[in-house]
Amino acid sequence: MARFLLDTHVLIWLDEGSARLPASYRHALEDPDNKIYLSAVTAWEIQTKKVKCALAFEGSVAAHGERFGFIELPITIAHAEEAAELPPFHRDPFDRLLIAQARVEGLTMLSVDAAVRQYSVTCL
Repeated sequence: MARFLLDTHVLIWLDEGSARLPASYRHALEDPDNKIYLSAVTAWEIQTKKVKCALAFEGSVAAHGERFGFIELPITIAHAEEAAELPPFHRDPFDRLLIAQARVEGLTMLSVDAAVRQYSVTCL
C-alpha cells in the first residue's frame, strides 16, 4: 500500500480525463490498495481560480473527492509551519503548502511540476 497526495493539476486532469495525466499516476490512482489524499489546499486553490474565472471546474472539490474515494487532508498548524520553513525555490503558496503536507504526513506527491521536485519531497 502506498499513500499519495494529489497536486491540484492532477485532480483537474483526472476530472477532465486528460491525456496529460501520466500513466503511472493513473495506475497509482486506480490501485485499490493505495490511499489517495486530497488536501483542503486543493479546494482552496481551485475555488480561488474559479472566482477569478481562470478555471472551469464543475462542481465542488469535496464532491469530486467523494466520487473518486479520496481521503480529505485538512490543513494543520504543523503544515503551515513546515511551509514557512521551506526554501524559496517555488513561490506558489498553494504548492508550498502541499509540499509541506506531503513532508509532514509522509506522503508521496503526484505532481508533474518541476519546481515541486526541487524540494526534498517524495514524488512518483
